[in-house]
Amino acid sequence: MCIIAFPNRFPNHWKPQNEENGKSWLINALKKPDAFGALLLLSASILLVAALEEGGVRFSWNSAVVITFFAVSGVLWLLFFVWEWFVSREGSAIEPIFPWRFFSNRVWMGTLLGCFLSGAPLTIAVIELPQRYQVVNASTPLSAA
Repeated sequence: MCIIAFPNRFPNHWKPQNEENGKSWLINALKKPDAFGALLLLSASILLVAALEEGGVRFSWNSAVVITFFAVSGVLWLLFFVWEWFVSREGSAIEPIFPWRFFSNRVWMGTLLGCFLSGAPLTIAVIELPQRYQVVNASTPLSAA
């Protein structure tokens, strides 16, 4: 959809088109996304969530599996932020997932932090509690809501 909907050479449609941009637009479009940053972010998030989900349920909190998940997740988070700092430098051909300039904008960081912290309470209030009332208290869906 983006290839169809966006104008040609977006966001640089005002720049004159040279030979390189005209011939290799697909190659440039495939090089630009931060695939390594996406992999680091996904891996770090999955390991952190897996450790929090399985700790105290399937494995004890002091088990080797949970501690390893936390440790590897922490290393991956550090690598993610170092990689994003590296990619955010001037002249980089890769477009970072989390540009380093976000850290200097207090309003944007407050917005991100607010979204991050409100996700769990909203999920609990809208999904988890009504399901609990239906299953445990045998409430109707209308009264559980």
